[in-house]
Amino acid sequence: MYQINSFMKRENISIELLVLSDGNPRLDPSLGEDEAIFNMINDQKDKLFELASDIVKYGLNPLDTIGVYPSETYRGYYEVGEGNRRICALKILISPERIQHINGSLYSKFLLLSKEYPYLIR
Repeated sequence: MYQINSFMKRENISIELLVLSDGNPRLDPSLGEDEAIFNMINDQKDKLFELASDIVKYGLNPLDTIGVYPSETYRGYYEVGEGNRRICALKILISPERIQHINGSLYSKFLLLSKEYPYLIR
């Protein structure tokens, strides 16, 4: 007999309430979301842009769950435990200027791509 964890549930949470995990095992430890984005850009480079392009073109795959948990550091926010790359790509699509000082070439690409993203309200 299988037991299902009752503490897990699906719900919609605004992206503004999600913070990238500073303990992402793929990346160097970071001190806050801006540094996590910096580390993600330096690690993924154009792969992150390709992911963002796919999100703009096809949307998020509903089978790929974004796993979050209440943040112990930021009250009222949720840390991303699974799906940091997708959330990072979305956050940069929403605010490409966040990476302007990190990687000018990638910033230019994200800026153009963000104009194609139909879910952004400007």
